[in-house]
Amino acid sequence: MIESIRKDSIMAQSPFDCSIFAKRDQFKRLAWLGRHDWLRPTAMGDRQIKLDLNFPQNDGRISAEDYQSLNRSIEFAKQSNLLTEMIWHWGISKLFYLGPKLFRPTREQCDAMCQVSIDIPLVEYNQPYPVIIFEYPESFCQSMMENLGCSRFPKVAVCHHDDENKFIHVTSLFSSIGDGITALLPSRGGETVEDILSRRANDKEDMNESEFKMGEMLQRIALNFSLLMTHFRTSTVPLDPDAREKYRRLARKENQKKRDRAQSFVLSDVSLIQFEQNIDFYDTQAIGNGESESTGRHVKPHWRRGHWRMQAHGHQFSLRKRLFVKPLMVRKEMFVGEMSNTTVVYNGIEGR
Repeated sequence: MIESIRKDSIMAQSPFDCSIFAKRDQFKRLAWLGRHDWLRPTAMGDRQIKLDLNFPQNDGRISAEDYQSLNRSIEFAKQSNLLTEMIWHWGISKLFYLGPKLFRPTREQCDAMCQVSIDIPLVEYNQPYPVIIFEYPESFCQSMMENLGCSRFPKVAVCHHDDENKFIHVTSLFSSIGDGITALLPSRGGETVEDILSRRANDKEDMNESEFKMGEMLQRIALNFSLLMTHFRTSTVPLDPDAREKYRRLARKENQKKRDRAQSFVLSDVSLIQFEQNIDFYDTQAIGNGESESTGRHVKPHWRRGHWRMQAHGHQFSLRKRLFVKPLMVRKEMFVGEMSNTTVVYNGIEGR
């Protein structure tokens, strides 16, 4: 894990550009919109989602021009029944209002989180920050393109969780606004997160199989990391402390033009999420010659899938707490390829 930590530390020093989410001149109006509870999703029958829109009145915090522009774009999405676009605006408005929170996992951490089932009711899902940005390592993206036979792979994902409405929205972006893979997970009658992901993955109506597998993988990674951030304590630090202080100082200047420009940078000031303890995201198991010979076969490197489960504890085991059961990489010492390019074993039965 030393190599992974070193790469992660280097990665943490590089900048992150929030203009992948919206144009810079829209940051202020989106942050204003995020102050309000303006959208409410409701799960309907036949896998439909109803959106109740309550666009806020202008309270003077943004200009009339910005307000009218924002109102027009939301109203157009409503009239055109662009459900995904409205939900995207909902999540991004919260991101800029609360401040961007970024997590940069290592390559091995991403590989491990691909192998963890999320067998918990969606209503019990939680994450420490309502909106979390994930940026994936280049080596992971390249490996996934080769494994899935894709010409491109998203480097950035946004996970938005609204606890009041029990709704999860995950979008993985390729390179620009509107170019990505989106998953909407509303709460429906006690379904688990795994139920929803598996149903989407097995949906035969979708013809782009490789992109659908890509979407499920990225959703699983983002949701597992988000759960881990609730399970293990995290904190945030400025991604660029010097830039933070510089633009906050400029935002107090009397010059309106400089102040407006600085404010857009303040709104996109990224905080880096860090775990407050060293965590091994997966375990390894070596199998000796005697064990291999006793079964009469050579055991190849493979994953044993991790999961989340409830553990009884307390007086007369009357209490329950959620435990993270780490995925297990068997015979990693014998594997010379990419960790993600392996067989997965479920309960001792070989599967895909």
